[in-house]
Amino acid sequence: MKKQLFFGLLYLSILACTPGKSQDISTSIPLDPKVRHGRLENGFTYYIRNYQDSVSDKDQRIFFQLIGPGGRFEDDDQQGLAHLIEHMVIETKSSHFDDIFYDYYIKNLSDRGHWLMQTGPYKVYYQWAIPDTDPELFSQSLQRLRDFAQDKQILKNLQNDELVDKHGRGTVLQEFNNHDRKRSEKRYKLLNEPKGHSKADPNIYVDRHNQNIKTFELESLVRFYKDWYRPDKQALIIVGNVDVDEVEKQIKGLFSDLKMPDAPRDKSLQEFQQKMRIALPGKGKVVTLTDSTSNKTQIEIYYHHSTDKINGTPTTKEEYRAKLIERLYNDMMSQRMNSVTQQYNVTIQSPLLHYIHAFPGAYQVESALTRFNVSSVASIPEAFGLVMKSLEQIRRYGFTRVELQRAKDSILEEINKNMGPLPLVYQYQSHYLFDALAPGPEYEREMATRMIEEITLEEVHHFAHKLLDSPDRDVVFTVPEDIPHDSLPDDETISGWIREIKKTDIAPFQDRDIEGPKQLISDAELSKLSEDINYTQKEIKELGVTQLLLDNGLQIFLKPLSSKKNKEIQITGLSQQGASVFDGRDSLVANKAADIVMNSGAGSWNKFELARLNREKKIELKIKVNENTTSIRGSVASGDIEGILQQIYLYVTEPNKNELAFKDWFQKEQETLRQRKNFGNSFYDLVKSEIYGIKLDEPKSQVNLADIQLDRSLELYRKLFSDASNFTYVIAGDFEVEAIKPYLLRYLGHFPTKSNNISLKNIEKDINIEQPVRGVNKTFYSDEYKNNYAVSINYMGTYPPTEEAIFKLEILREILSANISARGKMEGLYWPLDVAARFNNNFFHFSVIEESKEHVVIEKTKSIVANELYELKEKGPDITVFRNVISKLKSKRENLFRNSNPSWWCDYIMEQNMNGWDLKANERELSILKSLTPEEIRDIARKCFTRDNLSIIELLPESEKIQ
Repeated sequence: MKKQLFFGLLYLSILACTPGKSQDISTSIPLDPKVRHGRLENGFTYYIRNYQDSVSDKDQRIFFQLIGPGGRFEDDDQQGLAHLIEHMVIETKSSHFDDIFYDYYIKNLSDRGHWLMQTGPYKVYYQWAIPDTDPELFSQSLQRLRDFAQDKQILKNLQNDELVDKHGRGTVLQEFNNHDRKRSEKRYKLLNEPKGHSKADPNIYVDRHNQNIKTFELESLVRFYKDWYRPDKQALIIVGNVDVDEVEKQIKGLFSDLKMPDAPRDKSLQEFQQKMRIALPGKGKVVTLTDSTSNKTQIEIYYHHSTDKINGTPTTKEEYRAKLIERLYNDMMSQRMNSVTQQYNVTIQSPLLHYIHAFPGAYQVESALTRFNVSSVASIPEAFGLVMKSLEQIRRYGFTRVELQRAKDSILEEINKNMGPLPLVYQYQSHYLFDALAPGPEYEREMATRMIEEITLEEVHHFAHKLLDSPDRDVVFTVPEDIPHDSLPDDETISGWIREIKKTDIAPFQDRDIEGPKQLISDAELSKLSEDINYTQKEIKELGVTQLLLDNGLQIFLKPLSSKKNKEIQITGLSQQGASVFDGRDSLVANKAADIVMNSGAGSWNKFELARLNREKKIELKIKVNENTTSIRGSVASGDIEGILQQIYLYVTEPNKNELAFKDWFQKEQETLRQRKNFGNSFYDLVKSEIYGIKLDEPKSQVNLADIQLDRSLELYRKLFSDASNFTYVIAGDFEVEAIKPYLLRYLGHFPTKSNNISLKNIEKDINIEQPVRGVNKTFYSDEYKNNYAVSINYMGTYPPTEEAIFKLEILREILSANISARGKMEGLYWPLDVAARFNNNFFHFSVIEESKEHVVIEKTKSIVANELYELKEKGPDITVFRNVISKLKSKRENLFRNSNPSWWCDYIMEQNMNGWDLKANERELSILKSLTPEEIRDIARKCFTRDNLSIIELLPESEKIQ
């Protein structure tokens, strides 16, 4: 099922263990003393931990995870069936409920942001989270998991060919074809066939599970369920704000009746590991792959190592210390690789990544992986040489003490953050499966802090040298269909390049290559920026906001926030003057002006120098010119606000003119336009063209790059920032108004004030209002994207431009999205369907877009949308969905001003200011929610979803065209 990655100190791969210095390195580590760990008489295991996040500003949630048998328990005729049963379990109406899991989950949970089911070699798990305020929902969740563990109805469904085809074979094959095939092919070519299987056909490994899914007998499926869905192979983990004693009592009451088989089988973990272990050949190779959905040429360099570890979590202090060394290595490598691309017109397309890559644990192979893209085959030698020289530099010399200390500081900062409930869930999972460490946050924090301080530069260098000296070096080229494989370097060529690089005289790395400017603005310049600026101050007490109006006309709103967790400051600046205030080609040039400046830099600093400073100071800054607005958005750690204000000042008053940077931007823009050719972009562009009349070859969406000149783009950029009175700034976060006011006056108070002769009337005149076209029903055919299908279902029409009308349309979208998503899952679609909505210029636009490699998915999507809309218009919304959507929206508005997210407050205050400070809007929305009825939603749906408002665009392969 859908996979998500969770990163934390205990979830990175172990590659090697190096001798440690701690005297207690071999001391055993106890299980988290705050977790209740037990085992029922039938063998069922449980972990219960009360966890209350005292520093979180969000509503508390309770996490559930049920662990069951993974792929290692499969017999030869059961390949892939552990995964298929996972799909069947959650698609089954259990003995206790009338609906399937997806329908239940979407209808009953106000927060659908977390659910995850996954099958691997060692386990399957079913996981979700619920609010901690609903005891009935908690009891229902426990009962659901009890049914997932063992249920007669599930067993009955596993014997039903029709249901297995619909909810098992169908969705698993969708998942494989759309998600796993390329990854499996790459893994096969890198590692060769695992032991115990034929190597005659390279596609056997890629498709082995897939082929068995198509042909298995139901007896094999039933046998796996009966043999392995049993209590001694299962565990339940619950973490959240719970009464541990009460939950333990409920678990005993529900799970004690799980039955063991009369003659329980078992399978040796050690034998499975031995069977799956990959024996590395001790030499390198080149692998070439084709990606028909991409126009990018990707290069991956692997240095493989065998490992005795089958799982990424440590079981001893020695292994834990080795993991910290690995994490330091990853952090420093990330920054070192970043420095390789810190130059203009480099042939490597960012990002250049390097990290420890763990293949599935059963193979017991880990790799140091470097990944990057190049613009063309011709640029491969230069790009490959740059990367390999950097790797060779690290292999020879290791890292510097400054790099190590920065990495230690960064990791210690992460360690000292609140761990959260989800990492605890995964710690307990690894403890159950592998007897891994799960000491709890307090113990781990103290242990990690002590260990990391003791790790030496020599230890990390030893680790890096061992990694990058492996003879098992593979290079993988993944290219578009139009690039022949024989045009790529072969292994002999690659090996020759590497031999020459190893002979090259490479100087050690210098710390100055990763250090940012010590001072952005000189003392002489700072002396000219006086804080003696006239201003007026006003308090908006309802919101706890301070308003400043500076002498240059700039308006600033300040919202201090008190948060134990979020220690950052967010800044948003907005002008309602954008590219549309200019005529003709100037409008197109202005639209790209901010991108050009951001690629150049500000003041006397280029973008790379500023990027290094921003990493040190944790500053993020983005300037953008859109059609109707010019914006500045940024964030900075609490206490460093002067640094970001200095940068904003320089970008506004001294944008950098850099010919080399402009050439670099120009080449990247050309490449971006070329890569729009991939299937997804092409289909979205096609929909835009048919619905909004936006053509790719029209200036509105694709600038004629030849028309853009550096001098003119800078001139237009300066005009947009030439009058401070056009801008409003909102600053929200962890600060005190009086403490930051001097910085605001010194920097923002010196923004230019001269008129740029651009009026809002000109803006209104020049805005090209996009109105969608209704009644379009077209099917397009293309051989360019083989075996790709897509559909876009659109309903568009006019609505009264009132706050109430827009809000009710948003409620309609929430309800419709919940219904369609649930129905899609019940009909066997792997990826959940979603409903997008756009409301502007008195037009509404609801849309559902689906892409797939299977035509049946497109047909199902059309049928699901049509049926759900019919039900909604005839009967109104499902009452449970309606109540929960209303409840969620009510809760959000009732707790509106409790929100301590700086970004949210910046957006909210900016919107309120633009709307004339309508502080009663929230009260009116609450009033609408209290009085709204399902019948009203039904009536709105009847007006919106008419045949006249419908447009459908389809894109199919040429082979589907009827002659």
